Amino acid sequence: MSIQYCGNLKWDLEMLVGFPVLKELICCDNHDMTGNISSLRVLKDTLETMYITGCVNVEGNFMDLADLPNLIELNLFDTAVTGDIRDIGENDYSSLEHLILPERVYGAKGYELQRISDAPDLVRTVYRLKKQRPALALEMQDMDQDWYGKLSDDSPDWYDTVEEDDDDDDPPPFFIYFVKAGLRVGYWWRTEDGKPCEVNWLDPEPDRDSSDYAKYIEELQEINNKVNMFMYKGFHQPPTEEEYNRLCEEYR
Repeated sequence: MSIQYCGNLKWDLEMLVGFPVLKELICCDNHDMTGNISSLRVLKDTLETMYITGCVNVEGNFMDLADLPNLIELNLFDTAVTGDIRDIGENDYSSLEHLILPERVYGAKGYELQRISDAPDLVRTVYRLKKQRPALALEMQDMDQDWYGKLSDDSPDWYDTVEEDDDDDDPPPFFIYFVKAGLRVGYWWRTEDGKPCEVNWLDPEPDRDSSDYAKYIEELQEINNKVNMFMYKGFHQPPTEEEYNRLCEEYR
């Protein structure tokens, strides 16, 4: 069943009780669609693919579907669904291969942190899930490219550029991305256009006698060269507003 771009079609997910053998549900940009995803449990034994995106009135907790045994793909982007990826247990989503969650879910791509100090726990949570469920593509198949978090504009740690209309000013590094050197994974804070702080490593350095070591050293040098190009060298997290203002003065 595919229902897409029907802006004036009013219907609720509970109506799907009349489709007991439904395997695939695709609903995109249906703004008058309502309902709680828990009502889809009536399709527990048949549902394999579910895309509900751009349906801002659809709510619930994504873990309400965690025990659907045949669910392979789940995309809930741009809905009002909530949740926390720390709740995903070893036996949850047993068949799932692809998962996309709305930004308000803790650990989802684009999740907004309320404090800079929250970053280590968030990143370790996402990385731990990826290592535990390597077959699950949680928008971080290429971890140094896909997944990101960011500091909320409402955070008490957030501040603006020195002069908002000055094209020469660098924005603060309020985005988190994974970074890899060989098989070693870490994360760095960086600006939206890619100017990074120092790397915070999550894995130990590979053994010097390992087959990965030469590649690790080569890619580590590339990372360090990039860090050295910009003014956040020496910072492992965003500077305070006072430090940022001083750096901008020195950089100019």
